Amino acid sequence: MKNNRKANAAKNRIHIGADVISINIVAYLFIGIFAIICLLPFYLIILASFTPETSLIKNGYPIIPTGVFSLESYGLCLKNPEQIIRAYGTTVCVTLVGTFLAVFLSTMTGYVLSRKDFPWRNKFAFFFFFTTLFSGGLVPTYMLCMRYLHFKNNYMALILPMVFSVWNMIIAKSFMAGIPASITESAKIDGANDFTIYRN
Repeated sequence: MKNNRKANAAKNRIHIGADVISINIVAYLFIGIFAIICLLPFYLIILASFTPETSLIKNGYPIIPTGVFSLESYGLCLKNPEQIIRAYGTTVCVTLVGTFLAVFLSTMTGYVLSRKDFPWRNKFAFFFFFTTLFSGGLVPTYMLCMRYLHFKNNYMALILPMVFSVWNMIIAKSFMAGIPASITESAKIDGANDFTIYRN
């Protein structure tokens, strides 16, 4: 009887081990294929940078190199380095300003909505949550930015439309709601205002 139990347990272990191995193989294959798909655009951009423009217009972006090699695009970049520097400066500035404003607004709103002494926090929370269910769409957003906010040829078009994320605000609100109210009360007793409590 004991021998049968040991044999069954050994068979079960072998069976479970084979299942784990097969699941790992499928998972690694899936992740590997997904990684290759994610890297494919970068590969095409690097390959296209060494391909003449006429070949790209005629044949498109080839996955396999066609044998035509050219440094024309790099020569064009080095001929006008101030344009490249200006473009990277714009990218860095927009990224820094946009990230700072997005983090500041999302966490500040999350802090206010996590405060239990804020009387309208449930109504505002519902208002923010409602916007995650329904959105205007691409065309109304474009019309709002171009016609009413006048973002044409303006750096604000790269920052303001995406400066606030309700999802990030909900995450910040959930985190701050977990902080004990006694800490906030003790900070207020010590003379800290709301912005000092939020900052710390």
